Amino acid sequence: MSDRFLFQNARIKAMESRLLGPAQLARLAEASSAAEVRKILGETGFGSSATGDNLGVDKLVEAEERAALVLLKEFNESGELTAFLLETDYLNLKALLKAAATGDRNPVLGEEGVVPVEELRTAAEGDVRFIRPYMAEAVRAVERLAAENKLTPHGIDCAVDKAMFRDIAETAKKGGKDIVEYFALKTDCVNIATFIRCKRWGLADKLFEENFVEGGTLDLAFFLAAYEGTEEAFTEKLRYTPFADIAEKAAEGNGLTALEKAVDEKLIGMWRSNKDDMFSAAPVVAFFLTKTAEARAVKLIYAGVKNNVDPRLIKERMREIYGA
Repeated sequence: MSDRFLFQNARIKAMESRLLGPAQLARLAEASSAAEVRKILGETGFGSSATGDNLGVDKLVEAEERAALVLLKEFNESGELTAFLLETDYLNLKALLKAAATGDRNPVLGEEGVVPVEELRTAAEGDVRFIRPYMAEAVRAVERLAAENKLTPHGIDCAVDKAMFRDIAETAKKGGKDIVEYFALKTDCVNIATFIRCKRWGLADKLFEENFVEGGTLDLAFFLAAYEGTEEAFTEKLRYTPFADIAEKAAEGNGLTALEKAVDEKLIGMWRSNKDDMFSAAPVVAFFLTKTAEARAVKLIYAGVKNNVDPRLIKERMREIYGA
């Protein structure tokens, strides 16, 4: 990485002070009402870029997510961070393909990453000339399902996810070794979580195979060889891989929250450990991932408070996004 990251990372360091820390998240979890959650967030400046009157917490969260993505786009001067932006484009493609299948003319779309929404909209209608090759493959896969009368929302998800992870794995190479390793790690974590969900829900190995995405260090054969065994045998097998920490959480067997938390910590932790390297993209990426995790935490807390969940339970279920 070049020294041009110095200016960007100096800006990031100044912005880190505005992140919600553990104490503020705990205060939110102890709020007596949804209105109090909104009041506390307003005091912290969370969602300050949102526009409109009488904005609810959902709109504040959307504003924070959008601002984080816009910042990442601004810092993506030479394309090193494109792989991080592609996910939002593929989510928009999913929404547009599902809308095309159901006749919905106004699907809810997120912020653009690197592909204009209008190009995605045109592709969802069948003209794939202007989108990325892997996106075009996803559209064609969905068209084949429709032609065979097999199209389902899950089928669209699978087709788009497979294309997304292949595209991201290829694009990550432009960002350097750390970004390649991060997305390989993320792909492995996604496949591990999918495997454990399928096992716990008693689903056939064929369904796992349909959901398996390429680009990680653990290939499909690794998972299929373990599918006939127990979940315990699988997590024991993971103990001899770089995913021993995830295996430990999965082995606790108390729902999927602990597993999801372990995955979050592993992914963010990779960048947090180097977030003071001012000559690399690490501070930028660490900030972006922390902001998106922060938004998820606020959503979780708000839902808990709104539904009168005991604050202690909210805290137990809240993902830890700041390390020990």
